Parts: sequence; structure tokens; C-alpha cells
Amino acid sequence: RILSERNIHRSIVAACEDYGINLIFLKPNIDQEHQLFLPNSEEEIYEGISKTKPQVLLLINPTYEGICLNLKNVISTVNKKYPELIVFVDEAWGAHLHFSDKLPTSAMEAGADICVQSTHKQGGSLQQSGMIHWKDGRINNDLLIESYRSLGTSSPSYVLLASLDAARETMEKKGRKKIDHI
Repeated sequence: RILSERNIHRSIVAACEDYGINLIFLKPNIDQEHQLFLPNSEEEIYEGISKTKPQVLLLINPTYEGICLNLKNVISTVNKKYPELIVFVDEAWGAHLHFSDKLPTSAMEAGADICVQSTHKQGGSLQQSGMIHWKDGRINNDLLIESYRSLGTSSPSYVLLASLDAARETMEKKGRKKIDHI
């Protein structure tokens, strides 16, 4: 079972349907004035876990609009109360978070077990490229790689792969440097 915030990508819903995964949603937290999803509160998340007993908690951080949870707090509490629970963060809009102390904490720095990033959105790679990061030991490496291989193409775009590597290298070398001019 996966407990998730409601503002997830439709591919997650489709994958859960295809593989018979029970996807349970937290009640959406919507800002009526601006018509946008807000992150669920920490209390709503903990209550949802307590009620539904999921194996995976899926959080979206940051939201499409850039709103973030106190992810470090949530993950720390979840790890203490529910040590078996896998914390999966959809960090599609947060590939840049790791590279500034002025931004919210990135998923992996906050202690997530696994996260996905659409690196093309905020990380500098070409369109339609992204990365998966996971904690060794909490996520079964062989199963993850086999799943990736079974769903991926046997003819990947080396241009896209090279753009991911270039984005990674650029952020690794220059991602934390201060910009003196705009």
C-alpha cells in the first residue's frame, strides 16, 4: 500500500493500477483562493499513516508552485514512529535544492529512502530527462534496477544521458558557487 498526497503525476496512478498497488490518498489540502495544492500538514501525514498502515509514504516536495514541507522534520518523525515505512519523495521540481543553503532541504539530505527528480526542470539537463536517487540498504538495488530495465528502452538516447551527466557535473562543480551578478 502507498499513502500519497493527492497532487501526484498521473503516471503513478497508472502504474499502481497496472500492478495492482493499493494507492491511498490523503485528503487534499487546497488553497481555494489561488486554486492550488498545498502540502499536507505533518499532523495529516502522521494521522494518515496511523489509519492506513502503508508500506510506502509518497510525498511531493516541492509542489509544482515551489511550496515545500519541512521534509527533514516529517522524515525524522516517520523514521522514529514507523521505521519499516519507505519514504518516497517525488522531487520533480527540486533538483536544485541540494545546491543552496538558502533553499529547503533536499529529499535525500532530509533522509528520504528514494526520490525521483525531473532534472530537466531545475537541474539543467535536456527536456524529458530525470534521475532516481535511493538509499542503499533501504531499497532493494537489484529489484530497482531490474524494474528500470524492464520498463526502459534497450535503445536509450545517449544525448539525453549525456545531458544528465553534464548537468550532474556542472552542479557538482559549480552548483554551490555564489552568483555575483545576474
